[in-house]
Amino acid sequence: MIAVRPADGTILRQKVLDIMDADSSIPTFSASTTKLNQMFNDADVSFSKLGRVIETDPTLAASCIKLASSAIYGRGRIDSVAHALSRIGIKEIRRLSTMRGVLDTLRRFRVEINWNIFMSHALLTARLTEHLCRGYVRKPVADGGSAYLAGLMHDIGRIFLKHHFPGEFEEMILRSMQTKEDVFEMERETVGITHAEVGALMCKKWNLNTDVIHAIRYHHEPMVISVMMNNVEESTNIMAMCLCAANAMANCYGEKFAGARILHENHEMMPEWNVLSRLTAVREIQFDIAGEIATVSELIATLLAA
Repeated sequence: MIAVRPADGTILRQKVLDIMDADSSIPTFSASTTKLNQMFNDADVSFSKLGRVIETDPTLAASCIKLASSAIYGRGRIDSVAHALSRIGIKEIRRLSTMRGVLDTLRRFRVEINWNIFMSHALLTARLTEHLCRGYVRKPVADGGSAYLAGLMHDIGRIFLKHHFPGEFEEMILRSMQTKEDVFEMERETVGITHAEVGALMCKKWNLNTDVIHAIRYHHEPMVISVMMNNVEESTNIMAMCLCAANAMANCYGEKFAGARILHENHEMMPEWNVLSRLTAVREIQFDIAGEIATVSELIATLLAA
């Protein structure tokens, strides 16, 4: 077992920042993912245009066909990418493209990790974040947009830390399992920087939406967000608070990453939910946890099989 003194955190934090400064430190998204993200900003984009780009990416094309023929869409024979796209629709095409792009990019770090658990948690968090944002954010949240992306990418800093600091990372996980403490605080002590901070820095390098960066940076700190409510754009903090609550709910009900905080059996007892519930909902919030978990299982089967 590797013993790491808290004093080492300052040195390791600087190493993280130095690695981040290197242009080659963070894998880039594929050309097809980048192109599709640009196309999704066009409200009038057609299935045929999307299909021509998707067909240049065999893995994404296979994922679209597999998803369209899954139980989510009633199964049935799918003859082409165009047929698949017409069945699953723009909203799910965008979600699937984002999921595929994130997974393919993170896999280039070449870490040994249970991708099934990691992506199951990320997908459930993404879907719950989007549901919560629809209820609390005054301006409409676009399908497959910022809220979903924030949920999907909230733990990407873990992959970076595991890749660059494997010994320290495994030590933190073991200590967390032994002491039942949250690995988030151990990151501060051991590495001098948390996976939330690292994830936000990665998103900044990718030039992602500032709301996404803010939400990922504070997704473990509901009380900090609460204090900032009067100092930062309302919708920005509400998205961050929704991600906080969604992450806690996903840890409570679904697959959770090793080292996650031990939570209450009911999400309404969690501090994240307590802070969120102080806000005034602007729309009715409707989602079925069991249904969401079942959908995520289908999506994971599609994502990891392609």
